[in-house]
Amino acid sequence: MKRLLVGALAASLACGGEGGGEGPTVRIRVPQGAPFSAVADSLEAHEIIAAPT
Repeated sequence: MKRLLVGALAASLACGGEGGGEGPTVRIRVPQGAPFSAVADSLEAHEIIAAPT
């Protein structure tokens, strides 16, 4: 289930948003078993998404 949620988040980031490919590539690591909220918080901290909720 968690992989599905992370996959859905990754797909929504790839398909939506205003990103035009500008700026540096940002890589994050998601530890196995990390809760979805931790993934969202990490994405927000790296300014990949505007809000984790």
